[in-house]
Amino acid sequence: MLFYVGFSFKVDIEGNLTVYSKHCTVSFSARAM
Repeated sequence: MLFYVGFSFKVDIEGNLTVYSKHCTVSFSARAM
């Protein structure tokens, strides 16, 4: 799923959300929110 330009999001089966961009990758657990 692309979001605007250069960003994409992936949710794995464990419920972790990973945000990809052109410059960095940020990963965090959705359960922590």
